[in-house]
Amino acid sequence: MVLYRELKTKIIVKNNKNQVTIGGIKKILKNVKNINRYLFKKIEKAEIEKIEKELI
Repeated sequence: MVLYRELKTKIIVKNNKNQVTIGGIKKILKNVKNINRYLFKKIEKAEIEKIEKELI
């Protein structure tokens, strides 16, 4: 869902290269933050699983 939203924003930015609003920029920053959080959770989960495997 987050990635889809980010792609949609990218397309909007591409279409309005000369007229990106502050609201649009805020939206992009928010989406980037969400993606980073999503990826961080994924990485964290993978690392925990790796450690669990090593313990067993």
